[in-house]
Amino acid sequence: MGKLTKKLIIYLDQNFISEIAKVDINSKVNLDYKKLFDLIHRGFLEEKIIVPKSFFHKIESSLAGKLTDRIGQFQSYMGQISLHHEDTLETSEIVRNGEIFLGIKRKSIEWSFVYTDNPDKILEQFDIDIRSSSYLQLLTDGREQEAQKLQQVQKNLKEKNISFEKQTELEIGAIRDRFKQYNIDKINWLFKGDAESINKFIDSEDFIIPQYYIYARMWAYLLTVHNNRPIKVSDGTDIDIISSYLPYVDVLATDSFMGRTIKELKLDTKYKTKIFFAKEESRKELIKFLEDYLTNNEPVNVPDVSIFVLSDDGIKKDSFDFFKKLGLMGINKRRGWIELFAFDDGKMPEYYDERINNTWPFYGLQHFKVIKINKENNNIIDICKSHCRSKKFVLINSYRKIPPNFKDTLFEYCGSDKYKILGYNIYDVS
Repeated sequence: MGKLTKKLIIYLDQNFISEIAKVDINSKVNLDYKKLFDLIHRGFLEEKIIVPKSFFHKIESSLAGKLTDRIGQFQSYMGQISLHHEDTLETSEIVRNGEIFLGIKRKSIEWSFVYTDNPDKILEQFDIDIRSSSYLQLLTDGREQEAQKLQQVQKNLKEKNISFEKQTELEIGAIRDRFKQYNIDKINWLFKGDAESINKFIDSEDFIIPQYYIYARMWAYLLTVHNNRPIKVSDGTDIDIISSYLPYVDVLATDSFMGRTIKELKLDTKYKTKIFFAKEESRKELIKFLEDYLTNNEPVNVPDVSIFVLSDDGIKKDSFDFFKKLGLMGINKRRGWIELFAFDDGKMPEYYDERINNTWPFYGLQHFKVIKINKENNNIIDICKSHCRSKKFVLINSYRKIPPNFKDTLFEYCGSDKYKILGYNIYDVS
């Protein structure tokens, strides 16, 4: 499926995420973004797709005003994994290349090289996002100053008629010089303080890690080939994102200019990454790609057993507590994964919470997938089978007290020929 993972990894830049977050509150947002979210969220729940977060998302989300919380919420619906900070990834790449230079054999790159947690792990129930807007505002202010300086550089290069190839060499040279001046500590331990060997490495081709290669070529391209296009404040962030993560994700969705630049430089081909951008034609290509992917690929993880709850009056009487007890069984997936479903007949209770001045649905904070039904739905078992991804499921259709050992007993019974637990039927999906 993916390069480093079984799940498909998609990097969405902030423009895509912001448009997705605005879909149901801004009528001017193109409905393609709703389709994209629905497909990605479906892929996320089906254990097929992950949209990771990055430090760059934190920068831009924290400065999005009223949209900040919505963006964080939607990101949690698409992925619960973060990419390493660009500096961390740079250090990992440079150490790895340093070891290659020294003739040290390395095993192939694994997910931990790029991600803070395993993208192929089973979906977690909770996701917490922490923001620090004051520091991020300072970083954004620095980008504005950088863009102004680069605008003058672009003008000077145009007057001197500097070629793309020449500017690429100059960019690489500047990267080497900066590393010698500021970053020797990243590899000093690896070379045991041997300054001569360190300098030989920095001056060699082995030094040019993917991050440096992409960064140099993209900036050289903007400064020479596209020298009639003004440098934007967002260019620095966009190029940092692309140079850091393009080699490791399977799909990258970015703005139209950056997307075309990647393709013109053939970076997508070099790193085997599919590129899509915000223009309508490319958005629809991304939608078609996701539809095909979801149809033709199996889930990476499947539950051990599923529970479907069809609430009677007894369950509805105190559904918040009943669903909490069931929901807590599904959290510790290391001891077995139970996928939880709840039928909603349109008459389920809600619970007001004065702490948030709002209501919780009948299942509270628990991770249940809701299936809406009406009084004409009399094929409940068939509906369960159509949603079930495990080999067996239990239909809870009346109130009973759930004992503490229910989960362990359920796994034991599903591994045998038992067909009832606590009076509830156990069904085979086949």
